[in-house]
Amino acid sequence: MLLQRPESELLISEFSEEELQELKQLTTFRYREKTSTGFSTDKIQYYRLSEDEEFLSTSMGFLHGILNEFPAAESDIQPMRRLPLFMKKNYILWDEQIEIFKKWYEHYRGTISIPTGGGKSFLALSSIFHLRGPTLICVPTKEIQNNVWMTYLTEKLGIPRNYIGRFGGGYKEIKPITIAIYNSAYLYIDLLKDKFEFLIPDECHRAPSKQFKKIALQSKALYRCGLSATPTRQDHNEELIYKSIGPLIQGPKFNEMVDSKRIAPFVHERIFTNLLPYERETYDELFQKYRSAPKRKYNEFTKTRQYYMVEMQKLALGSSAKIPPLTKMVFKHMDDKILIYTKFINQAETLNKILRPYNAKLLIGKTKKHDRKRIFDWFHRSGKAIIIATNCIDEGINVPDANVAIIASGHGVVRQMIQRIGRTVRYKLLKISKIYEIVSKDTFDERQSGRRQIKE
Repeated sequence: MLLQRPESELLISEFSEEELQELKQLTTFRYREKTSTGFSTDKIQYYRLSEDEEFLSTSMGFLHGILNEFPAAESDIQPMRRLPLFMKKNYILWDEQIEIFKKWYEHYRGTISIPTGGGKSFLALSSIFHLRGPTLICVPTKEIQNNVWMTYLTEKLGIPRNYIGRFGGGYKEIKPITIAIYNSAYLYIDLLKDKFEFLIPDECHRAPSKQFKKIALQSKALYRCGLSATPTRQDHNEELIYKSIGPLIQGPKFNEMVDSKRIAPFVHERIFTNLLPYERETYDELFQKYRSAPKRKYNEFTKTRQYYMVEMQKLALGSSAKIPPLTKMVFKHMDDKILIYTKFINQAETLNKILRPYNAKLLIGKTKKHDRKRIFDWFHRSGKAIIIATNCIDEGINVPDANVAIIASGHGVVRQMIQRIGRTVRYKLLKISKIYEIVSKDTFDERQSGRRQIKE
C-alpha cells in the first residue's frame, strides 16, 4: 500500500481487495445531528474511489488511523519545509505536561484533555516550537485570538508579530503562523486548507459541528493537536475529533491537579431556592402544557414540548428568588474577587444594577473589545472586584486571580461547569476557591445542575 499527498487530500493506492474494504471502514464515521425529537445518526463515507478502483482519496485527518491499521504501508508524503524562524521558550513545562507532550510526540497527533487551568496551551506552544512548520490555530472567538494566542506566541515563544496572521474578526491575514476564528476558517477552508502543515483546533469540542468539521476533514495538515478540557459531546460526535485530529490523550483530573498543587483546591456548594408563588404557578401551568404538547411542529402555530421546556427553563433559571441568596454570597465575600455567571442578559443587567455600588462590572457579548480589556485590567489590579458575565467568558479567557464563582444560571453540561470552575482555581499559595450554584428547587434547573456536576 502506498500513501501520497499530491494536493490537500490523502491518496492511497496499491491495495488489495481486502485492504480496500478495511480502508472504506477507516474512512467512514457516524455523525449525529440534533432534531426536534432527539438525534438522528448518519453514516458518512468520506472517501472517493477512482473508476478503476485503483486509487482512494480521503481526508488527511484519517492518516493516523490508517497507519495504525497498516503499519507496513509505504508513505511518500513529504513534510513542508520548516520555517526559518528563531523561537525561544519563555516558560517551563510541569512534569505532568512533559509526559503528555511525549505521548503527543509519538505520532505528532492527538487530542489533549486537561481541566481548565492545566496548561493545554503551553503543550501546543511546545509542539509549535518543536515542529516549526506553517501552523493554523483555530479558536472560537476574537478575544482568544487577540488576547490569548497572540500574546502567547509573541511573549512565550518570542515569535515576531509580522510572522503571525489573524484570520476572521475583521482580518484576512495568512502568515506562517495564523490564528483563525472557526467561523471564518470553515467559510474560507478552500483558501486555507493547503497552506499549513500543523493544525491546532483550540476548544476542539467545537470541531465536529455541522460547519466546523470541514476544517479538520479538508485540511492537508500532516500534524494535528486538539485542545479541550472536555472533548466529549452530548451528541457523541467526539468520535470525529479522535478520528480526524488524533486519539484522546488524557491528562490529570481535577483532584490529581489539586494534589500536585497545579490548581487551587475548591469548595463547591449548591444553594437551593423556591420559586416565588407566582413563578411556581406559571411553571406548573407550563409543565402541564409540556406533558400534553406534541413532540413535532405540525404547522406554524404548533407549540411543541421543546417550546414549553425552553419557557420553563427561562423561568426557573432566571427566577427572582435567586437574587437574595446570591447577594448574600457576594456580601460574604466582599474582600474577594468574584465572577458571577448568568445565562441571560436581562438577569446579568438586573444583578449589575443591584451590585454596581459594590464595585461590580458587567461583561456581556456586546461589550466592546476595548471595554473588555479595560474591565479585565481593572479586575487584575483591584484587591477586590466583581464581574457579572454571560457565557462570553466560558472559553479561553484567563482570569488567574478570581477566587469565588457564583453561578446564577447555566447549561446542564459538565463542560461549562469545568470551564467556570477553571476560571477560579489557578494556583496561588494558600488559596482555596469557592464555587456556589444558585438552583431553583423542583424544576428543570435542579435537573440541569445535577447533570453538570463533575464526577471525578
